[in-house]
Amino acid sequence: MMNMLTKNLCYVCVASLAGFLLLACSSGSNDDDPDSTKYDITIELVGAEGNDEIIVNTQTAKEGDTIKVSARYSESNRRVDLSAEGITFYPPSITVETAHFVMPAAPVVIKATFTDILYTVTVIPEGAIGSECVTANVTKAKEGTLVTLSVSIGANRRVALNSPRIVFNPTGYLVNGASASFRLYSSNLNEITATFFYAPLHPAGYAETSTIDSTTYNMRYVPAGKTFVMGEHISSDPKVRTPFKNIWMGESEVTQELWEAVCGSWPGSAPNALYGQGEDYPCYNINYYDAVVFCNLATEKDSSLGVSERVYYSDAGLTSVYTLSDAASGAQVFEHPDKKGFRLPSSLEWEYAARYINGYTWNHGNHVSGDTQYACDDRSGCSHDLALNERVSEWAWWYGNNGSSGTSDYGSKPVGGKTANALGLGDMSGNVWEWCFDVKEPWIHGGGWSSSGESLCSAKSLWMNPSDRTTTIGFRLCRTAD
Repeated sequence: MMNMLTKNLCYVCVASLAGFLLLACSSGSNDDDPDSTKYDITIELVGAEGNDEIIVNTQTAKEGDTIKVSARYSESNRRVDLSAEGITFYPPSITVETAHFVMPAAPVVIKATFTDILYTVTVIPEGAIGSECVTANVTKAKEGTLVTLSVSIGANRRVALNSPRIVFNPTGYLVNGASASFRLYSSNLNEITATFFYAPLHPAGYAETSTIDSTTYNMRYVPAGKTFVMGEHISSDPKVRTPFKNIWMGESEVTQELWEAVCGSWPGSAPNALYGQGEDYPCYNINYYDAVVFCNLATEKDSSLGVSERVYYSDAGLTSVYTLSDAASGAQVFEHPDKKGFRLPSSLEWEYAARYINGYTWNHGNHVSGDTQYACDDRSGCSHDLALNERVSEWAWWYGNNGSSGTSDYGSKPVGGKTANALGLGDMSGNVWEWCFDVKEPWIHGGGWSSSGESLCSAKSLWMNPSDRTTTIGFRLCRTAD
């Protein structure tokens, strides 16, 4: 009897012990832990096409778990935006990368909204008049979309399209009612510069003679609308540029004869034999303000222009013409954009004319104007050889062919004595530096008779104090042709 009772008690103990051991082993399981409840994760697709889908690394998870979300697309250039109530996704939008979120203590419904990646088309107008415009048939579109640009411009006007990454069809300029197309590039930098300009009136380099107070001065026609890289091979930050005004530019630098015909006297020291003196020598000892006044006076004395076409003013409202007294005080200069009188070229216009070959090719920025073979400065790694002194001297009066002080070869030389460039412009490199007008501050270009080869480069420019008068700086006339 006792043996049977003892035996039954032992069975109960063993069974109880087994149960305790089983409970102890189960206590570490998430499935049986009331604090480790798992919650469902479901997906709601919006805008899905074809094989678009969302993939999560688990269908159920407990609070605090990190859930990974990725996407597959039916085609490239798609994206998906992720959202769920009370959830923050990192990141909230994905293309090919993975997003993640922290699981809350509740079921999660992920709303996955699929869309195409769209790129913006931006048209930047330059030189447009009135309602002239270039419009795109879309403002945003997928990569590879054929975009059409429509042109609305005035009579005898043209527009050139330019973008560093876009190939247009057709290339070249467009007329009113024309259109061009291109394939959208996979970038948000689909910016198109539309440069409006007047149709060329003459062939490039066409010569015209101006008569200023009975003194003649030859000018050459420079057609606008062509694109080139300003500062190329010289600047660390070259820019694609397209002038939109056809211009006349002086065949030579303003001569001493022309200065005296227009102004009668010199604002500073008169030219002398030491630095070059004579009717056909370039004027010098002329500061920026002197040159501006000369332009206004020359406009007044040119019978084809007159006082109504004076370009420079001393006030932003363009009501007070710039005069000798303004120049003496160093008053700020304002340029009237619509006047056709004589003026200084802008830096853009000057370099465009200096490097012009045929409107489709340009001489290198580290070459002298007119030279297409021999660089005079190789800082930018141009493949062309450095020119020997005699090569540079074909186009320019400079340090390499300047005589010693006190000799007849010292200083400036008569204009037009060197080979002109493709537009018929002489002395664009060398002889004397030339003042240019820019809105913020004046610059000089071209190098002078005492300059090194580097300064003669077509893309070279220097800031100069506008009040300075030196024996190495003069200027060249320009005026808008249209």
